[in-house]
Amino acid sequence: MSDPFSMDDAKQMLKEILASTTDLQKRMVAQEDKLVTMSDEVASLKVDQGRLHVAVNKVQSSQLNNAAKNDRPVGATAE
Repeated sequence: MSDPFSMDDAKQMLKEILASTTDLQKRMVAQEDKLVTMSDEVASLKVDQGRLHVAVNKVQSSQLNNAAKNDRPVGATAE
């Protein structure tokens, strides 16, 4: 014979389900916050990378211009 299932049992089960889903929701929000933080960090790294590219391009352009003015290959030292 099966055990009787009371209204109190049903309420208790629903409370447990609600507690589980609430905990799961909190964990999901925490993970979402971490993803947002990581996304912000990636965006910041991309900006830094862009700035580095600009700086390298300026240095290369400067070296090419100086080499052309002095009629010597890039990287050669003045004697």
